[in-house]
Amino acid sequence: LGKSDCGRGPELPPVSFKKELESQEAREGGETTLSCETSSPGCKVTWWKGSTVLSQGEKYTIQQRATTHSLVIHKLVKEDSGEYTCDTGDKKSTARLTIKGNCFCTSHRKKKQSLENVETFDGGEALFECALSRPESKDCHWLLDGKPVKESPKAEIVSFESGRRHLLLLKDLHDKDSCTVTFKAGTASTSAQLTVKGEPSSLLKLSISSQAEKVCNLISVFYKMYRLACLSILYPSSFPSILRY
Repeated sequence: LGKSDCGRGPELPPVSFKKELESQEAREGGETTLSCETSSPGCKVTWWKGSTVLSQGEKYTIQQRATTHSLVIHKLVKEDSGEYTCDTGDKKSTARLTIKGNCFCTSHRKKKQSLENVETFDGGEALFECALSRPESKDCHWLLDGKPVKESPKAEIVSFESGRRHLLLLKDLHDKDSCTVTFKAGTASTSAQLTVKGEPSSLLKLSISSQAEKVCNLISVFYKMYRLACLSILYPSSFPSILRY
């Protein structure tokens, strides 16, 4: 790395860092600031990303206030992850920046919002879906009450659109399966409550049973009418007696 002019004469001690750069994580699409503090207010520094010198522009804003030096990185993308160095010419301070993708998790009916609570009945199913801002498949996990979900006859995990969308289908649910469902993508996460209720109420069962009985009665009536019509065609001379019967 190259040397920087810190404005010190031969009689002054080397410039050191009173506060080093600190590694940090940031969200894709936002901005972040790396800052450090030197021992001399007249020190000019050079900023590096890896072996590349950084300069003031649309992507980077380089600032100095007394002994504090800052690098503001705008419109963050995954490729901005890496090691950044502030070089005084005498000393160097290096930190790592990690850019994480944004996570938008959804219920199976609504998109680009947090997971919503789901209620189902005993023996039913529940479907959760998460949509990411960029493809991600290696660092994604579903959790039930904090425990990782494994593929099984009762739990089906699917990802598609190159890892942008992730599904969790829970089947044959019972009251004891009520829990907190969480989806994690890197450091981002979202949670929702799964509530499994008992069997439908007796009133609901009665209503369903009554409706089913009505349908069966209608089918029976239509069948009898159809049978009479067929008989009248096949045996026209006997039709009056059939009606009397």
